[in-house]
Amino acid sequence: MSIDLNNRKEPLEQIAVAPDEITANIWKDVLAQNGIQCVLQSHHLEAAIYLSALKMDFGVLVLKSQSIQAREILQTFQQEDPLNKTDTSEET
Repeated sequence: MSIDLNNRKEPLEQIAVAPDEITANIWKDVLAQNGIQCVLQSHHLEAAIYLSALKMDFGVLVLKSQSIQAREILQTFQQEDPLNKTDTSEET
């Protein structure tokens, strides 16, 4: 997955996992206010049939070149859960 930025494609990197849609959108707004484009990706889209989007995890993806800066910005929102939960594989 990539974002087309001035005809230049750059890969995305997941920098955090938000525990719910509200948190994900707050983080997205914070990043946008700091000039960083962000894409939110639901981790359990199939669960949306049964669960509210408010209860689903969302990956926060940014351009790879901005990942360090984005992590530093969101670090202030980190309390108990580390932002480096970037494994998107499902547990069985």
